[in-house]
Amino acid sequence: MADEGISNYNKIVAGVAIVSISLILVLKERETEHWERSNTTIEENASALQSVTRYQNNFTE
Repeated sequence: MADEGISNYNKIVAGVAIVSISLILVLKERETEHWERSNTTIEENASALQSVTRYQNNFTE
C-alpha cells in the first residue's frame, strides 16, 4: 500500500514537471518570436525610458 502511494506521488511529480517544462519552453519560443518581429532597438528603448517623467514621491513633506 505504501509503495503504491509513493508510486502515485512520483507519477504526479513527474507529470507536473513535464507540464511545467513544456510551458516554459513554449513561453520562451513565443518571446523569441516577439523579439524577432520587434522593430525597436536597445538604444531606442533606452532613450524612451530616459524621457519618461520621474515623479518625486515624498510623502513626508
